[in-house]
Amino acid sequence: MSAWLRRTGGADADLNRLVDAFSAALARPQARAAIAERIRDGLGVPIEDGGSRGWGGPANVKGFRVGRSVVTVADLAFVSSYRGLSVFGPDGADGGTFVRPDVWIRGWKDTTVEAAEEDLLRRYLRAFGPATVHDFNMWSIVTVARCKEAWSRIAKDLRPVDLAGRPAWILREDLASLRRARLPRRTVRLLPYFDSFLMGHKERGHLVDSVHYKRIYRPAGWVYPAVLVDGHVAGEWSYDRKNHRLQVRVRPYEPLDDEAKDLVRDEAADVARFLGASGARVSFARPC
Repeated sequence: MSAWLRRTGGADADLNRLVDAFSAALARPQARAAIAERIRDGLGVPIEDGGSRGWGGPANVKGFRVGRSVVTVADLAFVSSYRGLSVFGPDGADGGTFVRPDVWIRGWKDTTVEAAEEDLLRRYLRAFGPATVHDFNMWSIVTVARCKEAWSRIAKDLRPVDLAGRPAWILREDLASLRRARLPRRTVRLLPYFDSFLMGHKERGHLVDSVHYKRIYRPAGWVYPAVLVDGHVAGEWSYDRKNHRLQVRVRPYEPLDDEAKDLVRDEAADVARFLGASGARVSFARPC
């Protein structure tokens, strides 16, 4: 962001002044329009329309002139959240809101960067282990160097394991639980777009066969809805809502036996319940 500002004739001090005003406006959850008005009143600067392009097409959004460009409220939200000065609040009548974490999160306390990185790494490994430092780098977008430093600081608490012929690591305290883990029966899940289960590792051969990889991990960062059978992607799915029911279409990547199909139907019925539909009808295409 700072480099972009300098290219457009702005300065870090200008951005910092706006970020400080953005944070000061968040004593309670505020939508973007209200935040813009508070920044305008606090700094005495006019609100301007900033040309922007979001998902789905062009849009005009509110912001403030810095150099030759307009820094939008969304830009300020990004920078302030990156600095730990704002988080998402609840949706309101005017859309999504932002709020300061120190006034919103009970028991909030500041911590060091190193402690935060170590806590993030432990939480990551508890959710996605076994994993490698490069998996953590891909998932967290923390630099490789800092990932390696955090990894080395908690090395005594890690346990290497063999993951289909390659080394990976888990938290040592999780080893006993993983050894005892048993699935009582086959497991089928209909994962939505961008499901976190599919986004936790750099190497994803354990999740989806290479021949079908690009059907799930699509261009522009899209992660497609997947049919998961016992932890492995066995197909893709989509749905339409018709007459208060879901019409669920499943395209398997491999033949599904009758038990798996019945479990897909059970999962589709639960998706329908979650979406407030009266039920679901599932159709299966031929394996592709």
